[in-house]
Parts: sequence; C-alpha cells; structure tokens
Amino acid sequence: MKGILYEDGDGVEKNPKKALQYYMRSATLGHAVGYYNVGLAYQFGTEISKNLPKAFEMFESAAKQNYGDALLKVGYFYMFGWHGQKDFNLAKLNFEKSLSAGNVGAYCGLGQLFILASDMQRAVGCLKKGKECGDIDAIFELARIFEQDDTDNALTLYLQASTMENEGYALLRAACLVLQNDVGDKLTAKEMLKISAEQGQNFARRLLVEAYGEQMDVMGEMEDEEDEEDE
Repeated sequence: MKGILYEDGDGVEKNPKKALQYYMRSATLGHAVGYYNVGLAYQFGTEISKNLPKAFEMFESAAKQNYGDALLKVGYFYMFGWHGQKDFNLAKLNFEKSLSAGNVGAYCGLGQLFILASDMQRAVGCLKKGKECGDIDAIFELARIFEQDDTDNALTLYLQASTMENEGYALLRAACLVLQNDVGDKLTAKEMLKISAEQGQNFARRLLVEAYGEQMDVMGEMEDEEDEEDE
C-alpha cells in the first residue's frame, strides 16, 4: 500500500500528509488497513485534528473485517471509554477476538482489564501468556505487578525487556528496583542508569547525581557531543 511507503519513507521521501491521503482513499474503498491507519491519525492527531470518536469509528470499521490490530484498539477504547462509552464486557469481547485473529498483544489488554476488575490471578495469567509470546507491553505490565512483592522477578523482566526495545526506560525501571530494594548489584544499577541517561531518560540523569554524585559522567559527555554538533 502506498500509504505505508510514504509513512515509512520506503523507496520514496517520507511524507506523513501524503500517507494519510492514501490511507483515506483506501478507507473510502472499504479496506481494513485504510480504516485502521486513518483511525490512528484521528487518535493521535497526525496530519489531522485529533478526534477520538472518529478514531473509534474507523477502528470499528476495520474490526468488522476481523483486523486484529483494530480489534485490539476497539477493546482499549471500550476499556477506558475514550470515545465516551466504557464497557468492560465489550472490551473483553474485542480483546478475545483480537487474540483469535492472531494478535498476541491482546493478552496485555486482557491483563490490564482484569487488573481494573481487581482480578489479579487472571490478570497475571494473561500477562504471562503475553510474555511467553514475546509481547513487551505484557512484560512491562507483569514487571510492575511483581514490583510489589517479587522484586527479583520484576528485575529479571525489566532486564528481559531492555534487550527488546525501549532499552533506556527498561533499564531505568531496573535500576530503581535495585536502589530501592535489597536486590541486584548497586554497581550494576549505576551502569544501567548511565545507559538509560545516554538514551534520553532525564530521571536517570537525576538519579546518577542523587545516588552517585556523577553528573559529569553523563551530562558532560552529552554537552561535549552538543558542542561538536554546533561546530
């Protein structure tokens, strides 16, 4: 689809506005991927005014074609009521349909839904399934739960997440666990904070100063890099 090419800059100059035009044309023709991407544009206000009810309408149109990502979005909209209607039963139904369509990210959606319903046993069960499928959102959500009473497991999960994506944030969470609890190695926490700070996590920079008094290790290097760029 041409919209994807212009969105990603694949073989053409990246052009979000042109990408949206192609997605809208695709939606007009009734294609699920078109509906879905126009929905994303309305949800986040990309090249168009943010409009959550309109985003829901687009996602729902794609979901009717059993489009897994759209079913997941519809589930979240019902779970949080972003379009003006909160309904846990419909959220659960759409998450389950998304799973049936092959979207393992729906395990995290179900896990979050059960957390809101105060059913932690089922929440953990769903999130563990998501973790087994390699879903990073499920790993983060599960780690947050384990922070309460199983810090060793939480630390393991954050370190696992750091090898997948969003390394800086995952290492920041891991370092905070080490500093706040009798778990892990505080020297290792220092190295994790340095990496996290280098990747733009401002809170990691602050912790380096507060916990180790090492502002220049990271801040100084970043200032040097900025000076080189200015030259």
